[in-house]
Amino acid sequence: MRPRIPWLVATLAWTLIPPAAAQGGADLLHGRHASPFVSVEGHGFRLDGRAFHYAGWNTYYLMQYAAEPALRVHVDEVLDEAAELGLSVLRTWAFNDGAAQWNALQVAPGVYQEYVFRGLDYVIDQARQRNLKVLLGLVNNWDDFGGMNQYVDWSATATTHDEFYTDARCRQWYMDHGAAVVARVNTFSGLAYKHDPTILGWDLANEARCDSDVSGATLQAWTATMAAHLKAVDPLHLVTTGSEGFYGPAHAGQNPFGWMANQGVDFIQNHLVAQVDFAVVHTWPDSWAMGLGATLQWLSDHESDAAVLIGKPVVFEEFGKLEPMVIRDFYFQAIYDQIYSNASSGGAAAGSHFWQLLHDDYAPYDDGFGVFYPAHASTTAIIATEAARIHALP
Repeated sequence: MRPRIPWLVATLAWTLIPPAAAQGGADLLHGRHASPFVSVEGHGFRLDGRAFHYAGWNTYYLMQYAAEPALRVHVDEVLDEAAELGLSVLRTWAFNDGAAQWNALQVAPGVYQEYVFRGLDYVIDQARQRNLKVLLGLVNNWDDFGGMNQYVDWSATATTHDEFYTDARCRQWYMDHGAAVVARVNTFSGLAYKHDPTILGWDLANEARCDSDVSGATLQAWTATMAAHLKAVDPLHLVTTGSEGFYGPAHAGQNPFGWMANQGVDFIQNHLVAQVDFAVVHTWPDSWAMGLGATLQWLSDHESDAAVLIGKPVVFEEFGKLEPMVIRDFYFQAIYDQIYSNASSGGAAAGSHFWQLLHDDYAPYDDGFGVFYPAHASTTAIIATEAARIHALP
């Protein structure tokens, strides 16, 4: 890994800056100035005054487990394994909505369970102690962990999933949730989330779709409003969409399948929003019935469009492959080679997150996409090699 400012010195220096000065000085701390916050310059990331490329991973459930002190050993295991592999950015959830959820964070609009928030505090602080960054999602398109349908169920004026984007109550509750999370003061570090450089940034939603408006206008308007809101309450961290990266009507031909253009998602327009700092893409060869050639073309198209049409970095924040291991390894190696080739030649590819690193006790619940360390030795060797070489890029 490239040398960085000693973490304790950087963190202590930051805590001495009053919040008002921190917000007013955001511009000075980004760009080419040395900063412990990840920032964007052109179509690349910067950290501590240098270019920053990374290999990362997903483990979505860590807050739920960390909410119970007896289960925190599972969080520690995943973070230790990630650090040993040379990974540097965790993507995980900062939501769990609805009283029916196990260890729900938000049991009703604006009503939080403190012990679960302390679980998220623990995850972020343990990441900080290992010099890891964290990318946090704020709501799910899917019903897992409550999701947008939970907001719709809470509202007396909404009935369908896609009304999450237009219903006044749902919109306000979502904005309130974002504000509550960024204002949270970590009970372990004493840092407000909005002042904590451990956090790389925020996903507005995990895989937002709005197929009732295939033009993309509804999701585009929601993205613009919510990105602006999040930047207003937290100007120091990056914001992105959490999108799968489907192309809208204007570029529908770049989708490998026609249904992708009918999800209300527009990769280019969504990421052109001024307050969206970088682009993201998901890649699911099994679920989308894409062969390796189509998968690599999907990556290449998004790399090119991020650089040329959007002018921002692109992160491949979800990709996974079902076993058997030999096929998974073949895909992982090819995907990493594609990302590294683009990044090393000055392209927009800035980072990646495979799906997903699981602690050993999670094996009975694995859906076939889980990566276990050290059990899956061939896959984790590929991951570690990618982490080392992409982190070493100047």
